[in-house]
Amino acid sequence: MGASRQNADLDAHAAYLNALRWYISGDANYANKTTNILNSWAAAVNVVPSGTDIPGLIGITIAHFAEVGELLRTYSGWDAANFQAYTNIMVTYLYPVCNDFLTNHRGTCNSHYFANWDACNIESLIAMGVLCDNTNIYNQGVNYFKSGAGNGSISNAVPYLYSGGSDNGRKAGAIRNTASLESGCSAVRVRWLGIRGWTCSVFPTTGCWPVPSMWPSIIWGAMFPIRPSMIARVTTCSSSRIAAGGGWMTGPFGN
Repeated sequence: MGASRQNADLDAHAAYLNALRWYISGDANYANKTTNILNSWAAAVNVVPSGTDIPGLIGITIAHFAEVGELLRTYSGWDAANFQAYTNIMVTYLYPVCNDFLTNHRGTCNSHYFANWDACNIESLIAMGVLCDNTNIYNQGVNYFKSGAGNGSISNAVPYLYSGGSDNGRKAGAIRNTASLESGCSAVRVRWLGIRGWTCSVFPTTGCWPVPSMWPSIIWGAMFPIRPSMIARVTTCSSSRIAAGGGWMTGPFGN
């Protein structure tokens, strides 16, 4: 997908936003723009992606491309041959790079990478499985989310649940310890939570729910990274009320 996964992701985002606008408005111009983007990529991709951070963060881009394909698949203007070509590149060229990262972690130990690296590849497998009607790829993503060896599985991403429910999520701890980079880390935090949220949102549509014991980790794993930002906002906006024990930071978020 070229030397820059970010440039590829720009096309994936453009395709997704156009497809979404078509889906909502019914205006075929947006769907046609999306099909042009996806068909162009289907014609261009002929090798397994490689390069800096690949395998690894290319999972973000691949997930986006798979998701927009699923959104567009009901458009009658996207003919069967082009749809088939698009799903073919998913299975032939894009699946291997996601599978390789989750299996080998670029020759490092399973815990080397932060959870978001695993998570975007898990998202890719699940999205590809749905798009390509490939049960094996879908199940691989779901099973890794549940019990994979890397930090992206739910049991490793949220390794500790303390009394009262709070957790120490992988990547979240690193973000909290980088307060001076708060603005830069916000996007990472949103992405980390978004991957987990998107993955969970697919489960009810496919009939594959996490087992009940996973839900505390999923819920508290989402709350923990948000907590520092909420504390910072309250301290900034109403420091006198915080000092007096007031304000709206109560319940599980309170200190």
